[in-house]
Amino acid sequence: MNTANLEADDDDNPLRELEELCRSGSLSLEQLRRITSRIPRDDENIRSSRFLHAACYNEKVTLEIVEFLLEFYPGAASILDESKAFCMHDIEIISSYPLLLACYNSRCPSSVIELLVRKNPAALRVMNFILEGIELDQFRYFEGWAEGTPLHYYLFRRSHIDLHTVKMMVDEYPAALTTTHQENRGVLESMGAQEITPFYALLMNSEVDNMFEIVKYFVESNLPGLDLRDDYHNRPPLDIACANKNMDPKVVQLFLNTWPESTQLYQDGLESRCALHTLCERRREDWEGKCAEV
Repeated sequence: MNTANLEADDDDNPLRELEELCRSGSLSLEQLRRITSRIPRDDENIRSSRFLHAACYNEKVTLEIVEFLLEFYPGAASILDESKAFCMHDIEIISSYPLLLACYNSRCPSSVIELLVRKNPAALRVMNFILEGIELDQFRYFEGWAEGTPLHYYLFRRSHIDLHTVKMMVDEYPAALTTTHQENRGVLESMGAQEITPFYALLMNSEVDNMFEIVKYFVESNLPGLDLRDDYHNRPPLDIACANKNMDPKVVQLFLNTWPESTQLYQDGLESRCALHTLCERRREDWEGKCAEV
């Protein structure tokens, strides 16, 4: 981003003010109208500004706010932030489109995500990185890094995962279903890391209220990547489901009906185990946790 003009001696810099507003808890349509009315439409810095990135990560974001910003600058959804780090509230995002932050932000309405996909479907193809301090504990592989497509992050957000939005993202870019962090495979395997598809990310998410509805769509549609295991861990979907403390029992039953062979032993690194081992381990951890509270 060219910051030369943004840091000019002139204190009146409405574009920088716009970025700061989009980051703040004061984000509102009224304030956006006030600031954008002072920004020349031919300001070359608009083309690399991160105001939409910030708004998509803001807890106060709404569909109306994003629609207004896209009306102000229609190309904002296609701005790729190529700085070394886009930092906000101790979150650092490396090389991202606004769509990634919208998918990561649990407070961002699914209607915003659908709008951003329509405006820039190519963003679904980009593997992005989030660094340290994030909620995605299972995605912390190497030196605090996490990576994935927007579909990965949408299926692992804390709440508000809409089946219609999932279908739209899958229809627009089906290849995301089999996308893992292949490019870093050598480094990550040496750390004992697991490659994760979006479906496996969903199964790891313990905060999904409509888990069965979404999993049923994946399974009944026979989508690719449902049982894609890496060479080291080799864990079937049933095992991942059994490790999730809040898993809907109907999902487990669906997997048993769909993949009855998944109850058998499989090789996890140097260890032979089955889904029942995982379930018993989780039950033991729950019991030990309750005992520690006494």
